[in-house]
Amino acid sequence: MKRFSLSILFIAVAILGYSQINVSLPTITAVAGTNLSIPVSISGASDQGGTPISAADVRINFNSSVLTYTGISNFYSGMPASQWVYSGSNTTGLVSANWLEPNLLTLSVPDNTILYYINFTYNGGTSPLTFSFTEFTDVNYNLISTVKVDGSVSPDSKTLNLNVFLQGLFDGSASLNPSQDESGSHFGGNVAEQITVELHSSSSYSTIEYSASNVDLSTSGTASLTIPSNLNGSYFITIKSRNSIETTSATAISFAGSSIAYDFTDGIEKAFGSNMVDINGKSCVFAGDANNDGLVDSSDMISVDNLASAFGTGYIPEDINGDGLIDSTDMIAIDNNATSFISSILP
Repeated sequence: MKRFSLSILFIAVAILGYSQINVSLPTITAVAGTNLSIPVSISGASDQGGTPISAADVRINFNSSVLTYTGISNFYSGMPASQWVYSGSNTTGLVSANWLEPNLLTLSVPDNTILYYINFTYNGGTSPLTFSFTEFTDVNYNLISTVKVDGSVSPDSKTLNLNVFLQGLFDGSASLNPSQDESGSHFGGNVAEQITVELHSSSSYSTIEYSASNVDLSTSGTASLTIPSNLNGSYFITIKSRNSIETTSATAISFAGSSIAYDFTDGIEKAFGSNMVDINGKSCVFAGDANNDGLVDSSDMISVDNLASAFGTGYIPEDINGDGLIDSTDMIAIDNNATSFISSILP
């Protein structure tokens, strides 16, 4: 059977009085790497209050960087695959399916029937599923009014909410000062700093199960990020920043729920080895590890001293207190923690 396109001449035929066809695609969430079967559903084509159809032309667009088309399957039994002409392209992000009643009659299709399933491999990210073109005709091949409900595929995720204070930016009360550069606030708004959040295996800390960089940490010390929903085990939560000591949660935290919260600020014992500093009743991640080697020591002091002598400025690791200037205040912060032999304490 040759591929056909319903003539645009039918547009001139009045469609008032004919029932409305409804076609829909689902809105779903998924985990990257899984295979998906997306149903294409129809209502309004039944002889019980609807309009039986003689032909159909359905075209659906998708984001091919998010979804990889693998085929169409499980056609409605009254409209078997042999009656359809269909194709899909990962180049154009288009799936097309054309059907013609083989006896040039009409077919009554029950409401909420799934015409077929479009199969994809989900690569991660968000893709709209959009009806770019639809045509359904009645017994006289007049166009039937159609309502389209588009869908989408997006990541199946959960939320991790954190409270973190960084010693270098802490204002001594209950907030973080925003990081500065030569022009003022580096991030703008209420973002104080960006941190890296890692989830480490509860049985082997060296195994990183998930990592997110450039996570906004607000001036109130809060950070929120979405993580894949398949992370359902227990993990150590580790915080890293440009010049702070790597700090991890006191224990492995269960991620069984859809929303997980952990507060590093309400006690130094919330860090593994109680490896934080208490400032006026708030626990803060130690500052001063400018070279991120896990120690606050002379090597950090040397790099800061060199830049201070050159009147260094900007958003750089050597700016321990985040004021945009590399000077004696940064050196004092390093000296205090180096004298206390501050270093990372990890499981």
